[in-house]
Amino acid sequence: MDALSQIFDDIHLNRVEYFYYQPHGDWSFHASAQEQCVIYIFLQGSSYIYVNQQQHLQMQPGDIAILPAGHRHCISPHPLDHILN
Repeated sequence: MDALSQIFDDIHLNRVEYFYYQPHGDWSFHASAQEQCVIYIFLQGSSYIYVNQQQHLQMQPGDIAILPAGHRHCISPHPLDHILN
């Protein structure tokens, strides 16, 4: 059983999609509002998650971020001055 399956063993999800990112260099990831919650597990490096232009968190390896449905967001390896116009 993989790590995500163990973590969510007692949680019943209607839909699950897994994405594994291994970004390098100067990058950022922007996502529009989703109809379902979005879960990120950070395995290496630090990143910043920005939600709806107002909130941000710095994530480290081993951190898990669960974003509720309906929130567009951005992930970047460094602080951003102006995002999600």
